[in-house]
Amino acid sequence: MLLLFRQPFRAGDQIAVVDQSGTVAEINIRETRLTTFEGELVIVPNRDVYKNVILVHTHFGAHRLHFDVGISYDDDPAAAADAIVDALRYVPGIAPEPLPEAMVRELRASTVVIRAMLWTDSRQYESMSTLHAAIIAVKRRLDEDGIEMPNDILTVRASAGLDGALGADRPSA
Repeated sequence: MLLLFRQPFRAGDQIAVVDQSGTVAEINIRETRLTTFEGELVIVPNRDVYKNVILVHTHFGAHRLHFDVGISYDDDPAAAADAIVDALRYVPGIAPEPLPEAMVRELRASTVVIRAMLWTDSRQYESMSTLHAAIIAVKRRLDEDGIEMPNDILTVRASAGLDGALGADRPSA
């Protein structure tokens, strides 16, 4: 009953509750019915809904998304961040305000990691579509600007046993 009176979400909202996510199809006295993003019906007893954290994805019209891009240590991270922001300005579905941002997040063994941040529609499909387009636009722009996105560099050290098995202890000819 409290859900019906308090209405923390409404039919049509996209929510996550009790490890389930989807669009609210119906709220009645006993249960909340969700249609998952895969098109399945999930029925959650209202006592479980009321006792747990509810994430209402669509409460606000927009939400922030982010993704990380690794660039080479040989490239200028400030120039790469500027290129990322510029690429994001032209992606349909990205909100013009607040502006997209790109900031160095981490220094890894083989890359400087830059986090791209943007605001978009809070609905799941629209968010995924915008993120898809944003990643493609950023990759294209970094490619055009000659900014390298290297693979991780791994160092392999052979143990003494492996050296012996490979004949590393043989005298050279």
